Amino acid sequence: MLRVMAMPSSGIDATKFITAIGRRKFALIVDIGMERTYLYLEGEIEAARLLRAAMPGLELEAAAPISASNVDIVSTYKLPEERHNILSDVAARLDKGLFGAFFVPCSEEDIGKSKSAVEHMLGSRAVKATRSSYGGILGRGSNVSMHVDLFDESEERQMLLSVLEDMDFTLLSGKPLFKVSVALFDDAGAARNALGEASVIMGSSRIPFDGIDGLFSAVAARNSLALGIRHTVGFIGLVGAERLNYVVETFFGDKGCDNPVKLGTYAKNGTLETGKDVVMPRSSLNLGMIISGLPGSGKTREAMAVAHSAINAEERPNVVIVSPTSEWNAFATEHGMHLIRLSEDNMQINFFSSPNGTRKGKFYEDLAMLISSASNSGPYRNPMEKCLLNAFKTCLNDGIDGPTHIYDQIEESIIRFHGKRTNAGVRYTKHGENIRASLENLRQILSDRRYSATSGIPFMKLAQRGVVFDLANISNSAKPYFYALLLTQFYAIADMFDDAGDDELRMLICVEEAQTIFSSDKESAATLDLINRIQDFRKKGIGIMLLAHSITDISPEIRRMCQNKLYLKQAPDVAAIAAKDLVFTLADPDDVVSKLKHLDSRIAAANFMSKSNGEKISHDSIFLRTCNYDMKPLRAGHHTAMRRAERTSAMDVHIKDESGEKAGKAAALSVSFMGESVCEKPVIDGMCTIDVLKGRLYRLSLLSGYGRVLGSFKVTAAPSVTLVTKESGVEVRYV
Repeated sequence: MLRVMAMPSSGIDATKFITAIGRRKFALIVDIGMERTYLYLEGEIEAARLLRAAMPGLELEAAAPISASNVDIVSTYKLPEERHNILSDVAARLDKGLFGAFFVPCSEEDIGKSKSAVEHMLGSRAVKATRSSYGGILGRGSNVSMHVDLFDESEERQMLLSVLEDMDFTLLSGKPLFKVSVALFDDAGAARNALGEASVIMGSSRIPFDGIDGLFSAVAARNSLALGIRHTVGFIGLVGAERLNYVVETFFGDKGCDNPVKLGTYAKNGTLETGKDVVMPRSSLNLGMIISGLPGSGKTREAMAVAHSAINAEERPNVVIVSPTSEWNAFATEHGMHLIRLSEDNMQINFFSSPNGTRKGKFYEDLAMLISSASNSGPYRNPMEKCLLNAFKTCLNDGIDGPTHIYDQIEESIIRFHGKRTNAGVRYTKHGENIRASLENLRQILSDRRYSATSGIPFMKLAQRGVVFDLANISNSAKPYFYALLLTQFYAIADMFDDAGDDELRMLICVEEAQTIFSSDKESAATLDLINRIQDFRKKGIGIMLLAHSITDISPEIRRMCQNKLYLKQAPDVAAIAAKDLVFTLADPDDVVSKLKHLDSRIAAANFMSKSNGEKISHDSIFLRTCNYDMKPLRAGHHTAMRRAERTSAMDVHIKDESGEKAGKAAALSVSFMGESVCEKPVIDGMCTIDVLKGRLYRLSLLSGYGRVLGSFKVTAAPSVTLVTKESGVEVRYV
């Protein structure tokens, strides 16, 4: 016994249903109270397989046998031209009850007896009458005798004729004829009344219920008409399926490829799992890929499967993964990649130093563009980018790549373009105030000792071995900056590849929650930059894989440039937009939209590029079940060979006047870093000791006993420093 779990959204084609079952006995049983339909099939496994193949979207599940005490076996008739089937008509009239239709294939003997009986009834019930008329077309005075068959005009004769014609049609088409009876279980009074309203009851008998097989025997033994296909379909109806499966007609003719990346298995018409692998050439990843779907739809596991295929290649590409969660951590350890947990691991990182061998000028241009884009500074983005470029240019000319020194130059650039120094400090314009406010998160990042050191982890080596950056412990407001800082590093590495990589995958960059940096705003600098880069990435053999919950989070221009798309379940308000990105030649567009709204987890609409003899081939979109990457538990420890963040060390500060004697006016020393107060220490006998990080640029302020600032100056952290006060200011001497 099988339970109907899902039906095709287009409904049941009863003719296909019967054709798929063939010459097997079967039964449809409806439980109104439980809102379920059960299906009994002779040769259950094979028959169910044929049904699913013929009717994509039909899902069946094993169920326990039904139980009852007695059952009425009823013969009934309904004209085949009428619209509704008997089972659904009866179900619509009841609140509870158990009933069904039983179908037994007719033998040749049954068919012969049935045809003879129908033909006999048609012949024996013809009642003749004679009517005379005069004149007419034969001329006046002629007498014509006409025989009128009164039976010809009766409903009974129409029924018998339709049954006989259907039998002949069915036999000639090679389809089976069935004995069909309706079974009403237990208290069948209400069901009998409903059946009488929906059809003509021709006879019935009550028998004890001793199982489904006993009912089939009772139906086979009844002296009932053999019904052809047109009459039999009137009894086929599935009531109370748990859900609809939206069916979209698709075609998949790909034969495979060299160096494949497995995307999943083909789901014919979006519902029938064929088990046939869907693969694309590994080098097609350099045409860009977008994986989109609502949370829980399976996009991260699919991305892992794609990355796994790339990593396991004979020539392993550089793999870089930026993730806002910890989902990729076990993947990193499993594949021997570096795992960097930002804001958790004690690693020194200098985001402002370009990788060795890269073009520093281009690196700083990209860095300025991405930081200003990440700042979400709106109309002040361009002025901010100008300030950043000016600061980076100054540092580049001076050979400086220390983060704190660079940020100091950024502050100087903001003052130069959008501020003015006064006796009371710095007065900023509206642009200046907004730029400084937008850079608050960047200041917070550089305040962390791990991200303010001059030396840091080698990004080139990270990429060569593969690296996962885990941003789970980064605040949402700071994440765009980390995305910008990381992508700048790997963009610089990507620029080093030559242009002969069209048929290779040399590097794969995977960005989870890509909307964090690549917004749908068509004016976004990061978005406009990526649109241009995707074209260059193809030539350089670099693939970029973008993951996002909604396709509208990624600009239409980026979606247009990325030629590989996997769209899992989409929100109702974006499904129509997603459908326009795909190509379903055989399907109605409205059906595609409905399907995208109702996709089960791990079912995706896929459109991708394959290659043949060096030519790129575009396919019709298909549906596939994505790969469920088998995630192994996170192993203890993780792969790193990086510099640990430096510990603080003591710096002795000596204060003297220009005559060489100890300055007596200074009562305290205030220490700040990037505008944030670090500490304030008393000056005793012209000296104090503060804790600093080597190489950091601090601002020291000498304070009088009343807290008045006697002098303010910048000092690079060192073991010992002497401040010599002069009339013209303060001179810093390093020991």
